[in-house]
Amino acid sequence: MPTITGPVLVVDDDDAVRQSLKFALEQEGFEVRLYEDGAQILADGALPPTGCLVVDLTMPRMDGIALMDRLRELHVALPAILITTPGSPRLRERALRAGFRLVLEKPLEDGALLEGITSVTSLSPLSPTDRSSTMLTANDVMTTEVVTVSPETLVPDVARLLHERGISGVPVVDPDGKVVGIVSEGDLIGHAGTIGEQRRSWWLRLLTGEDALARDYAKTHARTTKDVMTTRVITVPDTASLADIAGRMEKHGIKRVPVVRDGRLIGIVSRGNLLQALAATDISKDVSADDRTIRERLITDLRSQPWASMLTKNIVVENGVVHLFGFVRSEEERRALRIAAENVPGVTRVEDHLMRREPGGI
Repeated sequence: MPTITGPVLVVDDDDAVRQSLKFALEQEGFEVRLYEDGAQILADGALPPTGCLVVDLTMPRMDGIALMDRLRELHVALPAILITTPGSPRLRERALRAGFRLVLEKPLEDGALLEGITSVTSLSPLSPTDRSSTMLTANDVMTTEVVTVSPETLVPDVARLLHERGISGVPVVDPDGKVVGIVSEGDLIGHAGTIGEQRRSWWLRLLTGEDALARDYAKTHARTTKDVMTTRVITVPDTASLADIAGRMEKHGIKRVPVVRDGRLIGIVSRGNLLQALAATDISKDVSADDRTIRERLITDLRSQPWASMLTKNIVVENGVVHLFGFVRSEEERRALRIAAENVPGVTRVEDHLMRREPGGI
């Protein structure tokens, strides 16, 4: 007989698996609801207050851990089980930090899921702090106002944008907000429009294949972004830890990483953002729900102010202390930013790390 009140919510993109779990659980007397992916359960406006979640890790568009993060944001506190193929201890650690109470590996042994449901639902409810406390992630340090270009943007316009904004690279997004490439100073520095026509020596032309020469010509003479951009873009989800992000930057030799949610660009993390977090916080400790709420509230407030250009600023919060990074155009803007931060409930102190940028300066 069921040991819980409320249904078991099964989220898996494989219909055969969903139906199999439904049959087995209903045989034991459980009420079962099926969802084919994360988007479908997030769209359910009538999620029960009690019950249990059974979530597959590998699903298109949104994996199980990302789904759990979204459910936490919606204050859904159902005990949850993650089902995955055999993985590493690090994966298990990530799942438990995300709020899963149990990780089961495929193939499931007889009775393992029933025992798991009994186990996770017999524990005391998670407190809000338990559900929302986790290591610092991309969501806590990323710049949310991101300069972007389209694949059809002209190369001179991209160069002008990088110069005017004082940035070294820019994501390329399609009309749906999906990242399709990235353009950096390195992509533009060899363009014929910048340095003029460059001719290879005769022996280098002999040693270089025709395809490579054609590719080189197309990139150095292109008129639009789509022909100069780097298409192999390294991205991270907003739930990625700072350690994961730093590891990817080092592995791929890059200075910035676009942050995506459901495939769409929502922010960017640069090496500077990581250094800001390192300088302002103890990244080995968990970040509290209150700190995240303060950061989100302050960013939302500042976005509505015409004088606050968030493109050149970043905010890090630890234990109620707000750290302001980036550039200001005037002392009036600096003072207004400090006052805005002080007015957010829960803020205990404001640390000003802002730098003055003169009009027209880089």
